[in-house]
Amino acid sequence: MKKIFLIFSILALLLSINYFGMNIVESINLPLWPKHTEITDPSIIIAFILYVLLMTMPFMPGIEIGLALMFVLGKEGIFLVYLATLFSLALSYCIGRFIPIVWVLIFFKFFKLKKAYTLIFELDKLEPKERISFLLKNLHDIFLPKILKYRYILLGVLFNTPGNSLNGGAGGIGIAAGMSGLFNIYYYGLLIIIAVSPIPLLLWFGFINI
Repeated sequence: MKKIFLIFSILALLLSINYFGMNIVESINLPLWPKHTEITDPSIIIAFILYVLLMTMPFMPGIEIGLALMFVLGKEGIFLVYLATLFSLALSYCIGRFIPIVWVLIFFKFFKLKKAYTLIFELDKLEPKERISFLLKNLHDIFLPKILKYRYILLGVLFNTPGNSLNGGAGGIGIAAGMSGLFNIYYYGLLIIIAVSPIPLLLWFGFINI
């Protein structure tokens, strides 16, 4: 019962964080006059800062601010929001790389998840290139080889999944990718450049109207 209570408490906390983020998004009152709004307008600058912060943090929705900025600034806004999104996802990945693995171990130990604790403990001893071989050798799962082989594609799909703020959001996914050590920083950079581009390109060429 104690474990169940703690799990539901964590879920409630995550939902509260998500709800809080939504309230922040809804409370931002951007001026809706694209032809008369300059990029140097204080409200636009604040909105960009909030957008980067929300996109970097786990379980925080930020795309709504991005769409509003695109609407306000037109094509210039599309390009700037695209760059801000790339920066946010790169930042979340870097944060994940520097998060102490001991925090994850404490979490698993607290909930007495022995197998997960042992797996993370063993992975932490290995170099990133050795972790994939270790997983394939020690985890007997028919789907694992394909998941690991196409992990970059899977990550790109997760970034573009609607409602992904409930399973960590783009920021949470980026942090998890960084923590895992399974994603090369250069390939990750190329991945986010491609994965984030479809919607901005469709907006830029007028296939989608905001």
